[in-house]
Amino acid sequence: MVFYQYFMTMKKLLLFGLATLGFIFTSCKKDRDYEPETPKTMEELSVPASFNWKTTKDITITLTGFTSGIAAVTNDKGIPYLKAYLTADQPYTVKFSLPAYETKLTLKFMGQSTQVNLTGNTLNHQFTNP
Repeated sequence: MVFYQYFMTMKKLLLFGLATLGFIFTSCKKDRDYEPETPKTMEELSVPASFNWKTTKDITITLTGFTSGIAAVTNDKGIPYLKAYLTADQPYTVKFSLPAYETKLTLKFMGQSTQVNLTGNTLNHQFTNP
C-alpha cells in the first residue's frame, strides 16, 4: 500500500514537472516576423538639420580664489573634470572639454560648493571669503 501511494505521488510530480516544462518552452517564443527598417547606406540615413554630430563641447573657465588653495570642477555626481591650484586673487583660466549633455557644473573651493548652469562657452567665477 505504501509503495502504491509513493508511486502515484511520483507519477503526479513527474506529470506536473513535464507539463510545467512544456508550458515554459512553448510560451516563450520570439516574434521573428518584425524587422525594423534600418538604413543600408549613409545616404538613406535621415538626420535632423539641427544635429551637430558632436559629443563634447569646449568651455573656457576662469576661477579666482580669495586665498590660495585647490579648486575642483565636478559634475552633479561629484566626478571631477578639473582640479587646479588657485593663487590668492589671481585669475586661473583654462579651456577644456566636457560631455555635450552637461548643463551644470559644481565648483568647489575651501569647503565652499557652488552649482552653476552652463549657458555658453565661458564661465567666470570668483570665490568669496565666507
